[in-house]
Order: sequence, then C-alpha cells, then structure tokens
Amino acid sequence: MEIIDIFDENGNKIGEKEKNQAHIDHDWHNVCHVWIVNGNDILIQKRSKNKKSFPNIWDIAVAGHFQAGETPLDASKREMKEEIGITFLDDSISFKKFKVGSPNGYIVNEFQYVVVVSKDVDASKLKLDPLEVDDVKWVSKDELLIMYRNKDFFQYKYEYLDYVFSCMNKINSKEYAK
Repeated sequence: MEIIDIFDENGNKIGEKEKNQAHIDHDWHNVCHVWIVNGNDILIQKRSKNKKSFPNIWDIAVAGHFQAGETPLDASKREMKEEIGITFLDDSISFKKFKVGSPNGYIVNEFQYVVVVSKDVDASKLKLDPLEVDDVKWVSKDELLIMYRNKDFFQYKYEYLDYVFSCMNKINSKEYAK
C-alpha cells in the first residue's frame, strides 16, 4: 500500500491517504516529472500496457507520485531508480510546480513538480520496470511535437511544454557557449 500526502487546492497539506483512495476521492497530491534531454533530443517512455491510467501512451522519461513526506528531489530520484534503473539528480536541481486538475478529461488533481535535466543516457541499457514502462527511446524535439499533434504523446498543456522547451533552450545555450 502506497501512502501519499494530500493537500487542499492551495497546496496546504491536510493529511495522508492511500494513493488509490486519493485518486478515487480526487484529492490533490504531488507527482514528479523528470524530463531527460540531450541537446535537442528527449528521452521518452511508453507507459506499460498494464497501467490503470493511459496505458500504451508515450510520455516523459520518468513520472510518479511522491510518497508521504518526500521532497521533489527524493521522489524524482526514487522514481528514476524504480522506472528506468538510474539516478543522477543532485541538490542543485530546481523544479517548477504546475497545478493540474483534469488533463484529457481524467480528474487527477495533481501538483506536478517538473525538472528538465541534461544527460546522455544509453536507452538500450536502462533497466525498465515492466509494471511501469514498456519501452524507451530518444526523439528529437520536432519528432515529439509531431507525436503530440498526432496524439501519440501524452497531451500536456502548452504552458507545460513551453516550460520544458524553454529549459532545453537554456541548457543548450550553456552547452554551446563552452
């Protein structure tokens, strides 16, 4: 049983609850989203066919719920290890928090902590959790946008994707400046 913190709509902690019950009750809760980029390429995962929500959909490299009491950094490190078998985040990472109520008509009431990190990862050597992830691959930013337009990629709001692409641009400008 997975216990998560629950919040009011303003982000104030109001208690803890079992994750599945929190979803049934549409309680606000925290999730982490880790985008792994390398230049203009983005590592994406195909969600497991066994997932309750959005099975077989291409999505970001890593995402998951905070356990009760976890920080964004702790949750992101744990989810990376669980889903794809690696951890390389450190204390210098910053997160942006998005409040999301009903993406794609699915009520989730999440505070999404999003981080974009630059790392060259060999996708063929990742240890995928078959309960979470069926496949991973690198795609270019342009390929991701085509997948998004064709609804082959999870339908995040434009503000969210703009943030990710803005982070990529900042990362790339630093790399090219070296």
